[in-house]
Amino acid sequence: MVNWKEVVEILEPKQGKDIRTSKIAIWDAYEGTPYEEFVSKHKNSNFNEASIGWSNYYPDKDFDRKITNEYAEKLGLKKVHRSWISRVYPGYIVPWHYDVEDDHPEFFEDGITRYSIFITDSEPGQILIIGDKYHFNYKCGDIIKWDKCTLWHCGVNTAFKSKYTFHLIGF
Repeated sequence: MVNWKEVVEILEPKQGKDIRTSKIAIWDAYEGTPYEEFVSKHKNSNFNEASIGWSNYYPDKDFDRKITNEYAEKLGLKKVHRSWISRVYPGYIVPWHYDVEDDHPEFFEDGITRYSIFITDSEPGQILIIGDKYHFNYKCGDIIKWDKCTLWHCGVNTAFKSKYTFHLIGF
């Protein structure tokens, strides 16, 4: 079984792929893609861009791929499409969006499933919203199976500690 406390201790000092920004403009590169829809909505709603802040960590680069393999087996996945750990910083959010990948059409294939695994106990002020479902008061190891991979979602962290979640998409 994965020692998530140990994993978090390893990730805590690491930068990861940083999306902490005061400018949604980083997504302007996605003009003409499905991302354009939510970027436009954020800009048109006078969204507080300074509130955005998270990092992603990836297997082999930031954490041991054995974690991905162990959970894929536990969840009955035959093939892993992608896995990562997200970190939402205290006082920041991941804005309302849906994920788009270079190979986005795979998200619509039969049998693809997404899971989010909480790797720390929740703190007051930490929440994950997927579609119309709100996830809070979770415990380390709690697993959420998404209804579909393309759901709109966001993360909020008004607590004093970073919010970490392991995500796994596969068939």
